[in-house]
Amino acid sequence: MKKRYPYLIGACLAAAVLILPGCTPKQSTFTEEKAVQMEKSAKGYNPNTEVSYAYFGSLPYLVGSADAITIASIVKDHGIVTLKEGDGYADYRIYTLKSERSFKPGLGNGEEFQVKVDNFAERKELTEKGLYFLSNRYDKDQYSFPAPDQTILPIENGEIQLTESTKVFFPDYGEKIPVDKAIEEIQKIIQ
Repeated sequence: MKKRYPYLIGACLAAAVLILPGCTPKQSTFTEEKAVQMEKSAKGYNPNTEVSYAYFGSLPYLVGSADAITIASIVKDHGIVTLKEGDGYADYRIYTLKSERSFKPGLGNGEEFQVKVDNFAERKELTEKGLYFLSNRYDKDQYSFPAPDQTILPIENGEIQLTESTKVFFPDYGEKIPVDKAIEEIQKIIQ
């Protein structure tokens, strides 16, 4: 009987060597996953929220749908704010902007206003200056972006930076369009 124990102990050690490498501390726990989610939310993007936005297939449709169109600069970034919506709450990034030039009634030149950006709109932290197509249908005190991928157009060095989502508005241009040319196109539609 004494000879069986060394084999039994050897078999247990072999099993432990083969099985335990799969049980490493790299496997996440609920607490670690929650911490990662919280870290991502704190950066301004919630990857766990599924949202669908309107798609604007042409510049006339976008201009007609916007309550205000303006070139504006950031005055203040208020960060992520939780706002009550209906029976629940939602996170938004709130900015105070200053209108430099408006193209539809609603905002005056030089007027400061607040805008909220959905917290689940990835990469939608505003640049220092931009051309914005705004909506205030749901909140008369604050503007928002009906489709952040298409209604936030960053301006750098006098040119609007176009993305795959916004090239549809200015099909004759590549990655950029001069601000003056974009304004001409918008004003043709408004008149």
